Formats: sequence, structure tokens, C-alpha cells
Amino acid sequence: LVAMGHSFGGATVVAAAGGRPKPNATRIKRAVLLDPWTAPFGPCGADDATHPLRAAAAAKVPTLVVNSHGWGADLTPMYSHATAPWVEAEVEGTKHQDFSDLPLRMPTVAAKIGMKGSVDAARFFDLKLGLIDAFLETADRADADEACSSAARAVVAQYADVRVAVKHP
Repeated sequence: LVAMGHSFGGATVVAAAGGRPKPNATRIKRAVLLDPWTAPFGPCGADDATHPLRAAAAAKVPTLVVNSHGWGADLTPMYSHATAPWVEAEVEGTKHQDFSDLPLRMPTVAAKIGMKGSVDAARFFDLKLGLIDAFLETADRADADEACSSAARAVVAQYADVRVAVKHP
């Protein structure tokens, strides 16, 4: 089972991945977070193992995060305690709403009201799909830590006109 969510949906995936599954329940095996909004979780104390970000880190769920530049979700508690591979790609020239369909369906309106970054919406959509495909293809490998990062960098290399910072432990 792959769970993916944008904004509050990304926070929901984090909470579900780190939640206590019921017996015989299907467990989330992979998580894809698109500009997750983690503010509803509140701050994570150093010893707070029940905080959703820390619980998700302990759940052994490989995670891909694609963030807009400057969105500011602090995923440090999840990354610093991760028990599974993770990779993050932060895309410059994008805004939080670039992850929705608005910039694709109504680019002029989205740009006029400040809900679209400078990156071409179709190009960004293709980049996201490429990152997701690469992650899902490599997350099961024995060398998944390095494979996920290398695969993300290979995808990003195909988009030389888009500045992307790939972060990995």
C-alpha cells in the first residue's frame, strides 16, 4: 500500500504511517508527501516518541518528500529518527499550490492571484511523476538508502532548467 497526500493530506499520511494498525490491517508500505503541512502536529519535544513525526520515523516506512521552495514544514524529527530510507526534493520556483491542479487548469488565473510559482506547471507535474516513479522503483532494494537518492538525482538531472535540491541522510 502506497499512501500519498498533499498539504494536510501529507500530514494525514504521516499520522497514518505512524499510527497503531489494527490486527490484520493493511499497513502503509511507502509514503509520498507532497508539500506536507505538519503545523497541526505542534512542536516535537526531544523525548516525544508519540509525536506523529517521530512515530512515522519509527514505523519503517520508506518516504519521498517533494517540497516547494520555502514551504517550511519542519520534518527534522522524522528524518533524524528515520528507520527506513527517505529522500526529499525541494523545488525552487514553486509554491504550495503548484501541487494542486489549479496551475495546470488555470495558469493565468493562478499566476495572477499569486498561487503559482515560476516553474512551468506541466514540467513540474512531469518532474513530480518522475520522482515518484523512481522512488517506488528503488524503495524495496537492499541498498534503498543510496538507490532512492541516486534515482532522485538522475530524475532531477533531466530537468536542468528547474533547480531542485535533493536531500538525503
